[in-house]
Parts: sequence; C-alpha cells; structure tokens
Amino acid sequence: MNKKNCSALLLLILPLMMVLVCLCLIEARGPFWLGKNWDPSYGYLLNSLNLARLKGVGLREHPGTPVQSTGAIVLRTVHCLRFFANGSLQADVLTNPEIYMAMLNKFYLLLNTLTLFILGLVTFKFTKDLMISFLVQFSPFFSGTILLFGLADVRPEAFLLVSSLIFLVLLVFYVHNFQEENTIYHIPCIPKLSPHSLFTFCFSIVSGFGMASKVTFFPLLIIPLLILPKYKYKIFYVLGTILSFIFFTLPIVHEYGVLYNWLRGLVIHSGSHGRGSLAFIDPSLYVANFKHIVLHNAPFSIVLLLSLSILMVSFCLPRFRKISKGNINFKILSGVSLSQLVGLLMVAKHYRPWEIYYLLPALCMSGMTLLLITLCLRDIGQNLKMEEKGGSLRAKIGQSIFKMNGSWVINLLIISIICYARIDEVRMYYSKYSEMKTESLKVYAQVEHDYKDYAKIYTLNSSSPAFALGWSDILLAKKYNSEFLRKLYEDAYIFFPFEGKFYGVEGGFHDWVDNVQFVDIQSKYGQKIIFQGVNLKKLAANSGIDFTDLMKPGEGLSFIDVFKGENQTIYELELSLKNGINGGAL
Repeated sequence: MNKKNCSALLLLILPLMMVLVCLCLIEARGPFWLGKNWDPSYGYLLNSLNLARLKGVGLREHPGTPVQSTGAIVLRTVHCLRFFANGSLQADVLTNPEIYMAMLNKFYLLLNTLTLFILGLVTFKFTKDLMISFLVQFSPFFSGTILLFGLADVRPEAFLLVSSLIFLVLLVFYVHNFQEENTIYHIPCIPKLSPHSLFTFCFSIVSGFGMASKVTFFPLLIIPLLILPKYKYKIFYVLGTILSFIFFTLPIVHEYGVLYNWLRGLVIHSGSHGRGSLAFIDPSLYVANFKHIVLHNAPFSIVLLLSLSILMVSFCLPRFRKISKGNINFKILSGVSLSQLVGLLMVAKHYRPWEIYYLLPALCMSGMTLLLITLCLRDIGQNLKMEEKGGSLRAKIGQSIFKMNGSWVINLLIISIICYARIDEVRMYYSKYSEMKTESLKVYAQVEHDYKDYAKIYTLNSSSPAFALGWSDILLAKKYNSEFLRKLYEDAYIFFPFEGKFYGVEGGFHDWVDNVQFVDIQSKYGQKIIFQGVNLKKLAANSGIDFTDLMKPGEGLSFIDVFKGENQTIYELELSLKNGINGGAL
C-alpha cells in the first residue's frame, strides 16, 4: 500500500468514529417517537411527507426547507424500494414511521460522514500534514451536542453541519489558491471564471443552502465578506446568497411573511423563540448566558481566545504588523474568529442550557481556527528576524516556539483535551438517555397491554407513536394527515395544555381533526380514560406552571398516578364521588 492510500485510510478514522458515537447515542435515545425525541424529528417527517405528496409545509421558521425537500426524495425512494408495502406513500409512512425516520437519519449521517472525509482529504492534499488534517476533521467533536442534536436525530442541524463542513472545504481551497488570480476555471454551462469569481459563486451557493437549513448559519456569512477582495466580489456574494436562499426555500416562498415575523420576533423580544418582553436583550440574563456558554464549552472558548489574542498582537504591535498585513492566513483567521464571536453573541440572546446546538456553525469553525493559528504561527516563525546565535533569552524562547510552527505540541494537546471532554460528555448523554428510554418504554408497554379498551389522552411529550404523529401533524404539519390518523388511532386523543392559541391551534382536547369536549370522550368511554405523558408534578416544579389546572376535565374527577414515573407516567381518571377521593390526587 502506497503512502497516499495509507493517508486516505487514516483520514477515515474520525469520520468512522463519528458514525460509531452517533449510533451509540441513537441506541441510547431509543425510538424517535419516545419522550422528547419526537421534537422536531416527527415534524420534519410529516412535512417531508407533505412535500412528497405535493402539499404545503407547516415548518418554515428555521426555515429547514432543504431537510424537508431532501426528506421528500428519501421517502419516495424508500417507499419504492419497499415495493409500495402498504399501498400509498401516506399509509406506509404513517403506519411505519420509525422505518422512514431511521432511513432519514442514516442518510443524513452518511452525508455528513462523506463530507467530513472529503474535508480531511482536501486538507491533506494542500498541507501534506496528517496532524493538521486530523485537526480540521475534529470540527464536529468540539461539542457533544453537535453529534447528539446534529446526527443522532432528524432535524435542521444535520444540514447545518454539512453546510459548515462544505464551507470549511471551500476555505481550505481558498487558503491555498487565492494567489492564482490569472488561472481560469471552466464549469459546464457556466462562463469561464477566475479563482475569486469561482469562490464567490461557491460561497454564495453554500451560504444560501446553510441559511435555508437554519438561520443560525448567519455568522458564517461574515467570512466571505471579509476575505473576498474588491467590492464587486462582495456585492456578487451577497446577491448570490440571496438568490441561493430563495432557490433552496422555494417550497415556502409564499410564506416568507411568516418567516419574517418569526425572525423579527427573535430580534425585538428578549425571550426564547421570539417570546418574552419587548426588548432587544435582557442585560442580566444575557451576561449569565454568555458566561454559561463560555465556561461550558471550554475547547471552543480556548481556541477562540487564542485566535483573538494572536490577531490582537499581530495587528497592534508594529513588529508583527508587517508580517500579518496582507497575509491571507491572518485575513481568513480574522473572518473566522469574528464569525465565531458574532455567533457567540447572537446565541447568548436566546440561549437556554440545552440549546447549545444553536452555536453549531461557530463550533464547527474551531478546527479551521486551529489550522489557521498553526499557519499564522508558521508565517511569524518564517518571517520574524531573530538572531540565530546569541541574543536575549526571550528571543531564544520566542524563536523556539515559532520554529515549532505551533503544530505538533499544541495540536496534540488540544486534540487530547477534546477527546477527553467528548468521551466524558458522550458517556453522560448515553447514561441519561438510556435511563429515560427504559422508563418511557415501560410506560408505553403498560398502556398498550393494560389499557387496550381505554381512551388514551396523550399530552406533553408522551412516549407513543400516536402522540408523536398527532402532535406534529396538528401543530407543525397543517393537519394534512389528520383524517388518516383518526382512523388509525380511533381511541387516541391529544390534549394541548395551553390557553388560547399556540401555533394557530386551540388548547384543549383534539380528536386529530377537531376540538372535542371532555364530556364527549367520557360519554363514549365512561370511566375508562387515561392520560399519558410527563410527570406533571415534576414539570410544574421546573416550569412554575401548574398544568393540572389546565387539564381539569370536569367536576368530581381526579387524576391518579398509577405508574409514578420520574419522566413518563400514567394517570388514570377516576370518579372521586364513587371512590371517595377529593379531586386532583396527583
């Protein structure tokens, strides 16, 4: 085996490691309909089904359109390969949702794995350095959240990650090709392009795709604006990104108004998801969020601090300014670092501890940041005029550091820290989700076995395919599948524990198609009624909202927790007058 093939095989290590970690997390999480796993996975499944049936989509805020468009193609393909197992596509998807969810998840995982491998190959082709190539491939490992929410699920983060990785491929190409201005590239059906024109075109396509996947890609748009020379390239980049975004969001183009209102709410409100008080930021909450992100994402924070420190020294001190001025490595490092800083500041506005995945594009740039730091240190070492012999102790130490090019020692140290942090984090996630899965599956099994002839009212993250499909269809997919689901789950109801309207849906009881009154359910099933969902006492303690007040179906009735689970449980509805219980025994 020659050296080139050996290097290619070594560059498969991290992509395969990513696959292994994700498969472990998927196994720990359990079925996609389990507990909180459904959100937003089942919403994207049903909207992909809507697109495959040439219907409208209900998810447009992220916007997440490429996930749904690609999902529609995958659903059609799988349905054909199953030889139209249950007749129509709708019938097959709704009766076997987990088969299609698994195929969507594996497709997105495969797409990201191939992209990560290509990133390693491209980096090695130009640097001839395996350590640096590994470093850039470590991009998805800078946070366990990237793996958990990006690849162990079906959600926009999967495409956000692949967009970020392709962006990294372009940046690696750009670092090593920016000087070849006289070279002409020819792409079929496209006029001959100079390198900067070609990169402007490519950055526009990827940026539009990334923004269409999720607007949290926005900070990365800063990078081409800073590194592309001449205003004409910057203007073409902006216009190209807009056109690319429109192309990738064509299925929701008639609902841009909804998307605009969503984004406007994020800007003018201080709370999460465009809610909260009418203020740009809540200063005290913002500072607390910023600190939490920095302290709980140490590898990202250290790399960003290191890059900002190098940039400040390089551009502020005259001795280093002559080296950094006009240097492409310092220029790109400035763009990447600024985009990461903007991403950090942007996410801190609406951040909650479990929502670090909003920082995914900025986190993914950390591998590139380390590569650029290495190249900048190399440039300083090659250009800094130091005396080879003699000189001060400080000069000798500085010379030794720069001659190392900041490569093996620093990079090995950082990779070791990242590996240690990820192993511990993945182990924690695996343990946490395994416990939740075990309890939730027990609840589901008991409901299916002991309450076959009962009315089942699902509420708040119930572990049931009926809940995942129903809640997603009613709230997120415009109820295009409600008639079929009502026939499929005749004894199931959905309860929305909120007052007024939420996502355009009235709170209360739903039989998939219409709002119903509890007395109608009771007249049909009598006392044989159960509620399944999260532990309402625990939820009330964590949220400060007494959901049991909203769930009171009528006078003289009480809830009895018959499972007593921590995360998932079962509530039987009993007649308190008959059983001598005085209401609300949760």
